[in-house]
Amino acid sequence: EQSMNFLRQSSSFLKNS
Repeated sequence: EQSMNFLRQSSSFLKNS
């Protein structure tokens, strides 16, 4: 679950960029 959360955060960060 933590891994998925990390991936989700990365996706959000990339989307923000």
